[in-house]
Amino acid sequence: MDGASNIIDFNYTSVGSKPKEHSVGNGSINHTRYYAGPFTFLGTGYDPAYFTTPYGRFGPKSSSWRHETHLRNHLGNTRLAYIHEGTTINKVQETHYYPFGMRISPLSNQPLNLDTERNNANL
Repeated sequence: MDGASNIIDFNYTSVGSKPKEHSVGNGSINHTRYYAGPFTFLGTGYDPAYFTTPYGRFGPKSSSWRHETHLRNHLGNTRLAYIHEGTTINKVQETHYYPFGMRISPLSNQPLNLDTERNNANL
């Protein structure tokens, strides 16, 4: 690296909930997220980012909300994420795993997006 540091700072309460996270890149805060149960907000204006459901998440899209559906395996890992828009279904993410849990990168279709990558964890 060229001396630049990128850090994600997570804040936790004494009971283990995560109310806030912010990322720091090159010494300045890039973004801040606030968490309240299934709801996630961005920035100091508490703009809604998304809220999670047992079957995926809802996020704002211009003047409405869109539903992203997640299909999970028996371990809770997201295998397929798609969005139903009108009469079409758009695949957002597809992930394949080896039997021991490691991701099979050549077969997996994953955008390089921190929000999407976060959904790979067992929620």
